[in-house]
Amino acid sequence: MFGQHQEDDGSSSSQIGEDEDEEDDGGSSSRMGEDEHVVFGKRPRQLCEAVESRHSTSSEAERSTEVNHKPVPPYLNRQGFIPRKIEDFGDGGAFPEIHIAQYPLDMGRHRSAKPGSGILPVTVDAHGNVSFDAIVKQNENAKKIVHSQLKDFIPKILMNDEESEEDEGEEK
Repeated sequence: MFGQHQEDDGSSSSQIGEDEDEEDDGGSSSRMGEDEHVVFGKRPRQLCEAVESRHSTSSEAERSTEVNHKPVPPYLNRQGFIPRKIEDFGDGGAFPEIHIAQYPLDMGRHRSAKPGSGILPVTVDAHGNVSFDAIVKQNENAKKIVHSQLKDFIPKILMNDEESEEDEGEEK
């Protein structure tokens, strides 16, 4: 019956055979024995095989449409070969004998990283001095006021227009 579990002591094979005989005879046995793990009429192994076959055909179709494999040069002929695109890696991993940063199947590559986005222009002020403001004002500092030169730290004495006129009048 449902809810009753039998212990495996070696005699379960004879009980399973009896259950099968009762089912074949049209008996109204409600014990399932081995068939307790039946999911929608299939045993787990059959269900897994069916799911894997459906999954493998769809993934193979996706892979064949996504990546066109380039032939990888054989060893000793890889002198100028630098893998940069997904097609360069074929269906496998990186080439350890080639000493550059490699991202097979784009694993580990930053999606937001655009080529050349880390290059900053050199800016020069009116006197020909290099201005490092572009370097300092990156990322989170882009919206902040950043003092990058010594003249930014020297206090400026600001006077009102009225005071400056009075000072000029006193001098005369």
